[in-house]
Amino acid sequence: FPSHDTVHFNRQFYQNGTIVVSADEIRQVLIRYLSPTTAITQIQPDSLVVAYRKLETRNVRVQLEKHISLAHQYVLDENIVLEPSQVAVVGAGMLFDTLSFVKTNVLELHNLKDTVTRVVKIKPIAGLRFVPGEVKVKLNVERFTEKRIVVPVTVINCPDDIVLRIFPSQVELSFNVPMSRFSTINVNAVRVLFDYGQLNGDNKLKHTLKYRDWE
Repeated sequence: FPSHDTVHFNRQFYQNGTIVVSADEIRQVLIRYLSPTTAITQIQPDSLVVAYRKLETRNVRVQLEKHISLAHQYVLDENIVLEPSQVAVVGAGMLFDTLSFVKTNVLELHNLKDTVTRVVKIKPIAGLRFVPGEVKVKLNVERFTEKRIVVPVTVINCPDDIVLRIFPSQVELSFNVPMSRFSTINVNAVRVLFDYGQLNGDNKLKHTLKYRDWE
């Protein structure tokens, strides 16, 4: 006998319920594997009761779980590419109530110094099936270098009737940047702020500057 077989039901199915597989239906499956000289005399139990629930499908985003270390003077691009970025989740509707994303198995890579592509499986969740069950991950890794730029200090929250002089009026920033972005980052990418609203009324005061990524 085969390990499994298919029974076709000429019935109407609802969202959930039960069906009964009769002895005659069971007999029709079994006789296909018996010789003509063999007869089925008894089936026990004489029926099978099968409970069912229709499954639903929903597309959810994939979240990469990773443990990654980089070689010295290398940086990982924040834009990690997942293909596909969403998967179809198949299961009972009640399991979808709080599901907004699915996680991958942990991707572990160490001492990276070049762009890599890996295939990672979706982390299993009891009662749910994923289509596809895995995603392709691309991690863009490149060398970084130091860059220095001189940026003017911008005063904010200063009343119109106040004349405010600050010293120095510009500062030099030093930071690490990926080689591919070295030429694209300039003084327009960053603002250094002096917030007048944080002064306590003194005519002269040392003040901590704040910077903001302006891209």
